[in-house]
Amino acid sequence: MADILNQGWLARNELSTYPVAPWGTLGDTTSSFVLPNDFLVALYLPVSAGLQLDPSQFFVSSIASYPSGYSLEVGYNGTSPPTVAASASIAAATLAGQEFVEVALNGVGQFADTVGRLIIGSTQGILQQPPGLFTFDLAATQLDLDCIQTQVRGVTSLSVNNGVETLGPFYGDITLSAGTNFEISYVNGGVQLNAISGAGLSASCVCDDSPSPGTPITSVNGIPASAVNGFTLQGDDCIQVTHTANGFSLADLCSKPCCGPTELEAIAAELAQFASEVATLRQFISSLQAVQATTSQAVLGSKIGDQGCVSCS
Repeated sequence: MADILNQGWLARNELSTYPVAPWGTLGDTTSSFVLPNDFLVALYLPVSAGLQLDPSQFFVSSIASYPSGYSLEVGYNGTSPPTVAASASIAAATLAGQEFVEVALNGVGQFADTVGRLIIGSTQGILQQPPGLFTFDLAATQLDLDCIQTQVRGVTSLSVNNGVETLGPFYGDITLSAGTNFEISYVNGGVQLNAISGAGLSASCVCDDSPSPGTPITSVNGIPASAVNGFTLQGDDCIQVTHTANGFSLADLCSKPCCGPTELEAIAAELAQFASEVATLRQFISSLQAVQATTSQAVLGSKIGDQGCVSCS
């Protein structure tokens, strides 16, 4: 039984160049890759009307085809060189065994607030093409005019900066809450933010757990402050008064050592030499005492007797 074709709009697009314009050549700039009809079957990209762009200048600017997946970029030819307007990445695993898979098409640069979509029909044709990154020009992949739709630019998200970092973006329903000394009101169809003083919006100060202040210093040794609440500390030749963080410092200059490391090393060397000389002197005294004792004994041994000479001449 023959296959039944053209069942639905997306199925019919697998047999045509859409979303590329009918006159597109579909070949890349190196003539080595041809965009198959069954790969892209639908594409929708909203752009801001305020940008005043020409819808006929949008085209598929590049396609990357690898076994792990695919990526696609939509370019705008109204600038030189063309700029990237939106991009999409598709993992190969999400397409396996699937047909007509919708993929988000995210805006880039001045189109950052744009979120479009594209639909992948089949990967049979692109798997027959060589892998790699391929670029196209406007003549090859110009998008059909109904793929680009203008819209009024609005607020799509909200980000908050606290002076240090940016939080967000936040989407969906967002509530603005008034804080301390801040008022939010709805005036003439808009939201009005007022920084105010008082009006019952100040946060109450809870000080029950705070320590009570101590008794202030009113005098030092019975000496009160001057008429302008000043108190003078005067140093002299030996006492130096200097300021420190939240106080003052007293230093006794006269008690500091007058010798530094160099002088102390010289004194230590002299003391070591003096100790050596004392030891030598002690040895000499011991030797002198021994000699003195020997001499005394010799003198005593040579003493003349009490008897006189037997004969004298």
